[in-house]
Amino acid sequence: MKAKTMRKTMTIRKVLTPLIALCFLAAAPPLFAQDSGGQSEEGQQYQQKATQSKAADFNKKELKQFANAQDEVDQIRKEYSEELSQVEDQKEARQLQDKYSKQMVQSIKEEGLTVQKYNKISRAAQSNPELNQKIDQMSN
Repeated sequence: MKAKTMRKTMTIRKVLTPLIALCFLAAAPPLFAQDSGGQSEEGQQYQQKATQSKAADFNKKELKQFANAQDEVDQIRKEYSEELSQVEDQKEARQLQDKYSKQMVQSIKEEGLTVQKYNKISRAAQSNPELNQKIDQMSN
């Protein structure tokens, strides 16, 4: 019984670890942009302006589409996470990942966005609190 539980735990870790790493990588560029470690004041100002100009790249319609798609994607992630916790087989876990990835892409496209545009808005929102707040308001 313990061996089966350990095997299930190991399988879940093998699948979740890359998935979690992927999520962190998606958030990494804005996080590195915020780290002002050895940058000069000019470099920091330039970076802030670049981030702010990215926020202006999106119109109200795109932000509303993003807010709607984000709600759907979050729900799909939740379902995926719950279903994945019940999986013992790595092959089955990969099938679930493919299934839910396709659902996420479909949800984004149904809102009228490309995956690239969705990701671009997501990264901009992570690094721009005002944009993030604006999206949150559209989501409610």
